[in-house]
Amino acid sequence: MKRFKHIDAVAGFLILFMVYTHIAQLNFLQGDMYLRLNRLVLFYMAWFFYKSGHFYRERSWNEEKKVLWSKFLVPFLMFSLLGTLVHSVHLFLTGDSSIASHILVPLKDILMFGSLEGNKPLWFLLTLILVRILFKLTGTDKQVLIPGSILSVVAAWLCHTYVSVPYYIGNTFLGFFFFSLGYLLKDWEENKYLAYVAILVYLAFVVYLPSIFDFRGNTSIFGHYFVFPIEAAAGIVALNNVAHRVCRHFTPRMLCFAGRQALLLYVCHWIIYGIVQIIWIDLLHYPAGTKCAFVMAGAFCLLFLVVLCTSMVRKKSI
Repeated sequence: MKRFKHIDAVAGFLILFMVYTHIAQLNFLQGDMYLRLNRLVLFYMAWFFYKSGHFYRERSWNEEKKVLWSKFLVPFLMFSLLGTLVHSVHLFLTGDSSIASHILVPLKDILMFGSLEGNKPLWFLLTLILVRILFKLTGTDKQVLIPGSILSVVAAWLCHTYVSVPYYIGNTFLGFFFFSLGYLLKDWEENKYLAYVAILVYLAFVVYLPSIFDFRGNTSIFGHYFVFPIEAAAGIVALNNVAHRVCRHFTPRMLCFAGRQALLLYVCHWIIYGIVQIIWIDLLHYPAGTKCAFVMAGAFCLLFLVVLCTSMVRKKSI
């Protein structure tokens, strides 16, 4: 698949933003800056569904099954297991060796929330698998896809209102909307008039109707539920267009690299945080907070450097 610098740069920026939000959440640092940034970049998870739809190509069911297995389900299973092992060590160190905590609770987490405590962010991979299956069943006929994507937002709202769990029912419908939008706009996104409208709509919502949204839980934390899909869609198109114009004159190499390695950073970062928590809190008995956040950020930077160096060595050896 041909790579686009501006898409890689946006993916890198958003994956690093997600890393920041998780560090802040784990260390109870959800202050004013955290809230302001989340209002500005509320679409960061929606963007990855949009991107997947943007680059979707039709395959036979057998080919699609192979892609879903190798690209999404295998990483989901493997890194869920690794995260669970790290979390189990944390539980043992805190004196919890009960069968319920080590076996029953993880089973409940998968069934109710779509991911395990040891690697919570992996809900995205499971939901993306369900979204791609739903999209395959719907097909690419625009006369079906356009009303279907609108109805999926209504279905997501109904889940938000009446069926909050399992999480992956509501967030699959919402993910389907952004996936479909990415597919529908792949030939139109760079239209300058669409870009101008998207920028104006996004800025208007940020100023007058700001919102904060939890995509995993399909929950509007701040603002009206139906504001989110409109504001997020406008923000995605606006950011992609701004990035496209910037990358014509300047290539943010580190962001592009992070974007190309987004999946690896995504599946690993929570495990890195878990290891830091075991050392910093469970063994050294330091509290969570600003210092722990810096240690987590440093550990992630180390992971980033290892991935970067590995990538450079591979290029030289080819």
